[in-house]
Amino acid sequence: MAGDIVVVLSDLHMGAGRFAEGNALEDFTSDAAFVSLLESVARESEASGRVAQLVINGDLGEFLQVPARDIFSPRQVFAPEDFRDMGEMASAQRLRLIAAGHPDVFNALRAWLRAEEPRRTLIITKGNHDPQWQWPAVQNFLRQAIAAGGERAPLLEFPAGGYARPGLYIEHGNQYAETANRFQNFAAPYAPGDLSQLETPWGSRFVIEFFNFVERTRYYVDGVKPYTALIWYSLKYDPAFAFE
Repeated sequence: MAGDIVVVLSDLHMGAGRFAEGNALEDFTSDAAFVSLLESVARESEASGRVAQLVINGDLGEFLQVPARDIFSPRQVFAPEDFRDMGEMASAQRLRLIAAGHPDVFNALRAWLRAEEPRRTLIITKGNHDPQWQWPAVQNFLRQAIAAGGERAPLLEFPAGGYARPGLYIEHGNQYAETANRFQNFAAPYAPGDLSQLETPWGSRFVIEFFNFVERTRYYVDGVKPYTALIWYSLKYDPAFAFE
């Protein structure tokens, strides 16, 4: 493993795309930069003959801001119930919308895994906004979308917890941040007493029930972290919003 190229990214928060068409809940608009990065690393890998590994360390997908709908309209304001279902089929539907909204990104991931030698691999760990990688249907959709099935299946991994290799350990970190974003068991983040659903911690419920509506009129709120800081900034700079 020594000498491998390892690239670690996190918190891309890809939604259903189509930001230019009015999807105010889309946070990722750097598709071209992402493609360029992967192409650059691939060229380096091929020129040096070194194995390359891409680790996306949580929140690749913004599942909390993608409705579980067959038809998506970028300007439509969806109700909270369109985001609440954390079941397997609803989660797979959300990933279909994410892939449709970011075709260049998914094509780039397919190209990333295409090389025979030197080998390139992809590791995807869960984040608090995309624990849906727990579901087999979600994993299988991605495998089909980027041609990582069959003999090529070992090129794509979904660690249950963090990702470990000699001298390196990578984890999203939400379990060590605000209590609002912690899961009871992040390695198997099922809802307590209901294995057909994933757990929705307080921070995720806040996004679904409140934040998705706020971001449509105050786009800047997504850049305020942690969310608790949003309360204090709002009290100082936007008290009307703070007391809504």
